Amino acid sequence: MLIEQTGTSPRRRRSVELAVVADTRFRFAAAVERVQHGESTPLLDRIDLYGTLELSSDDMPQFLGELDPLLSAAVDHREREVLEAVRRLAEPCRDRNLAIGSWATETRVRMMAAPSSLRARRMSVAMTFRLAAICLGAGEPRDLARFWAGVLGREMADDPDDGVTLLPDDDTGFRLRFLPNDEPKVGQNRMHFDLTSTSLEDQQRTVARALELGALLADPSGNEFCVIEPGNKFLAGCGFVGALACDGSPEVGYFWSAALGWPLVWDQNQETAIQSPRGGTKITWGGPPVAAKTGRNRLHFDLASPPAAICRPRSTG
Repeated sequence: MLIEQTGTSPRRRRSVELAVVADTRFRFAAAVERVQHGESTPLLDRIDLYGTLELSSDDMPQFLGELDPLLSAAVDHREREVLEAVRRLAEPCRDRNLAIGSWATETRVRMMAAPSSLRARRMSVAMTFRLAAICLGAGEPRDLARFWAGVLGREMADDPDDGVTLLPDDDTGFRLRFLPNDEPKVGQNRMHFDLTSTSLEDQQRTVARALELGALLADPSGNEFCVIEPGNKFLAGCGFVGALACDGSPEVGYFWSAALGWPLVWDQNQETAIQSPRGGTKITWGGPPVAAKTGRNRLHFDLASPPAAICRPRSTG
């Protein structure tokens, strides 16, 4: 939780942090989770899907009142200490003119009210989806499938949509579908594969095999991929296709964690990663800055679910 000043002039748009309550064990979040939010706590109900709450000085009297049930429900002295620190920090913010500088127009309070595990629980799905395949669009899908079959050592099969499918090589994998797509590639892909290596020699063999099959800093259709150096601990045990690396914010990772039922295995510095409970390839999101979308994604997820399945955000109450 922090207090900051904000200015709205286009040439002076900035913020200055004034004070912080550190809550590394998320005791505030735990207290909020235990309180049954209702008409008496409308401000706490404004904690959004990702655990963020922003309040103005005008909200402070009501917010201070809503802290009372949290203090009453505190389970130990450490949790009470955090809640009391939040109260001490919030009380001066009732004054709109608190430490306002010549450039600032308002003092606001920002809170990260929940850790990633609680944020992910705030997403619910009527039924989780199954990741059936990663789809790659290509002008010549059979040629591209032949390249990846050679690199990955996978078996090719016909696809019902005039494409080609590579079958998974174990029960943790997913299909790779290569489908017709005549749209030209514009800019860098928002997803790419990270291939793992067991040794420097293994890395060199993978690169040599890819070059022999027609790669040149990308596959024959221009789709980027990486051959990771040996000893990468993050991808240890993930298989040859260690990760599908994606461009996206943490919120995208939280969404897909809930939609697929895959737990978060990384959530730091605005980077997220999920992995199937059975193991295998991780799906990662690199966090901001996120590149602007320049056209239709050449790679996308193919999900399997009953027709009636609906994915929706759940109220934080």
